[in-house]
Amino acid sequence: MAVYYFAIFMLTGIGYISMKKDANRRTVSLYLAGSFLLLVCLASFRYAIGFDYFSYRSIYGWAGEWSFSLILRVYWMEPLFFLLCKICSLAGLSYPMFLVIINVFLMACAMQFIYRYSRIPWVSVYLYICLQFLAYNMNLMRQSIATAFFILAFPFLKKRKILPFTALILVGGLFHNSLLFVFPLYFLLPMKLDRKTLTWLAALTAMAYLFGAALLPGQASASYKIWQLSRHLFLECQRISLCDFSISVLPADIPVPQTDSGSVA
Repeated sequence: MAVYYFAIFMLTGIGYISMKKDANRRTVSLYLAGSFLLLVCLASFRYAIGFDYFSYRSIYGWAGEWSFSLILRVYWMEPLFFLLCKICSLAGLSYPMFLVIINVFLMACAMQFIYRYSRIPWVSVYLYICLQFLAYNMNLMRQSIATAFFILAFPFLKKRKILPFTALILVGGLFHNSLLFVFPLYFLLPMKLDRKTLTWLAALTAMAYLFGAALLPGQASASYKIWQLSRHLFLECQRISLCDFSISVLPADIPVPQTDSGSVA
């Protein structure tokens, strides 16, 4: 944890001192560029940090072994992350270098958003770290990539340009389909929300929350169930690693862990 505290204090201190009197665009650009480089290094060159670190490393391994057609058949709803893993694996990139590519994209989106919209950039960087956005990026990569696409789409949402907004939301949704739920914002935000409209929106939101998973197509495939089972066993082995554990003695009816959405987190 010391390295993260060091990053927080250093970025906060440098930002406060450099922008205390003169927060011109050049100073802001240099500060955000330095923050970008430091955060990319922190998020990329790590080991066993983040509760999904080994899960994503495992995904990178087997996605590289799968064919493109198999990936598209199994993960047809959200194929882009797995296709990206496949392409990077074919290019001979190690898992840390794959993380570099992902984090360059994530941090670039975050820093350009801060540059465009923040009045106090060093406070925004401080909150980006302390409010767990950085940790979120390191733990939930697919969701983070989808969120980054929403950041890219935000200016088009403000300017009411539906085509680029829709394109970015659709591409981000192919990394994680939860992003598709923000598409109605394009139509809802300009509306004058009276009591009746708010009631209908609240009811619709409750219905989506309660029954949304059942309405989404694509239940967990056999391959996904096998992956989930292997992940479950791996975590169990970690949890009781001090014991003499052998998979061969496990009962054959271990339940396969399920998720509401039927997709990899």
